[in-house]
Amino acid sequence: MQEYNIARMGFAPLRFVGELIGKGTTQDQTSTRWTEVTLYRAVGGKYVAGIDHRTQSQGESMSTDAQAFATPRGAIDFLKREAGKLGKPSQQAVEAAAKVDPQFAAAWGETVE
Repeated sequence: MQEYNIARMGFAPLRFVGELIGKGTTQDQTSTRWTEVTLYRAVGGKYVAGIDHRTQSQGESMSTDAQAFATPRGAIDFLKREAGKLGKPSQQAVEAAAKVDPQFAAAWGETVE
């Protein structure tokens, strides 16, 4: 377990103890702008989803948003909020989390009867 202190634009930092369970990024060797998505499981059982919009371009600002959720579904819905579906880094992070966390695995699926 590790202690995290995530700085957020316009909000107080989000502090918790937990572990990183999923990460995704759009960064490649030529990127000057990219998005990183991280998913954590806090020791108290909550989940934290973070979205970092990063840039190396002068004059542009970076932004970070992170929130805590009682369930993986809440974290997944938070990551869907901008486009109504998961983008590439969000899906990478969710799929990685589903491999190590049974609750994420259960939330990341659709059952049809």
